[in-house]
Amino acid sequence: MGIKNFKKAAYMGASRFAMNPSVLRILSNPKVQKAFLTMLNANSEFHDWLGEQMTNQAKNLSLATHDEIVALQRELRHQGAELEIMEDRIVELHAKIAALEKEKAAPKKAAAKKAAPKKAAAKKAAPKKAAAKKAAPKKAAPKKAAPKKAATKKK
Repeated sequence: MGIKNFKKAAYMGASRFAMNPSVLRILSNPKVQKAFLTMLNANSEFHDWLGEQMTNQAKNLSLATHDEIVALQRELRHQGAELEIMEDRIVELHAKIAALEKEKAAPKKAAAKKAAPKKAAAKKAAPKKAAAKKAAPKKAAPKKAAPKKAATKKK
């Protein structure tokens, strides 16, 4: 006989018992109903009293009560969630810092690349001028003299 069959048989027997006219007459008596309520209230009051006694003894012995443990577990879960949020924020900030460092380094490299061609162009231009001066040294000398005279006239 399985547990389901046993439960079914017990339920059927209890319902037959409860529907018996003599049982219904007893259960309808107000004194019996009051006794049942008193019994249920006494059970509840005893559990409350026992819980208070256990809590008082736990406090006297400096032990954690069930309520305190539940509160600590709740707080631990909350702190764990806060820690995960902070870790995610740290990862985001590290990514932003890395991007800013790349941006900061990129203009320097770009400026260095831009400056390097200008210097190369300036170096190339200087030899061309020097070559032009070597080709016409006689013409370069009178030009130098002419600006000197112009400078003296301005004074």
